Amino acid sequence: VQKFIYYELTFPVGDSGYYRPCTLLGLSGDPTEAFTAQYFPTNPEDAIGPLEQPTSFDHISHSEYWTIERSVGSSATAYVTLTWDTPASGGVTIPDSMGIAHWNGSIWQEIPSGSYGDANLGGVVSIDSQSDFSPWTLGSYVNVNPLPIELLNFTATPRNGVVDVAWSTAS
Repeated sequence: VQKFIYYELTFPVGDSGYYRPCTLLGLSGDPTEAFTAQYFPTNPEDAIGPLEQPTSFDHISHSEYWTIERSVGSSATAYVTLTWDTPASGGVTIPDSMGIAHWNGSIWQEIPSGSYGDANLGGVVSIDSQSDFSPWTLGSYVNVNPLPIELLNFTATPRNGVVDVAWSTAS
């Protein structure tokens, strides 16, 4: 069986004016294997399923997810890389606390990963090579990375020289 190894396959994906590339690093497997990728600027919990505890993540992104799927073959493995862009991804403030969440068919699970880049433009790469390809999104281990929320309502009312602010979120 002939195997191949090459360093990087970057998918220049995006939607709705957002360029959100994802990458397979250290891709290896049968040379006839093929992959497809797509970016979705929508809440993955609404589109796919909610984050359920217990998990090390405080929350996952509510504004975006990617699909990276094997379209031909079955043996390839690779390190998965996702990118963020502030403010579109929600205002990442602590890059080292970002991670990757993978939908395994029933739950979002944490994929051991490491961040790179700065708070405005950076990414996350899986620490382990992945063989199961399906939806992916960004996760945060702390609540100070304000990945976008879905706002239901917001009011600001002046009252005795101060402003009372009230809001509710769907997530």
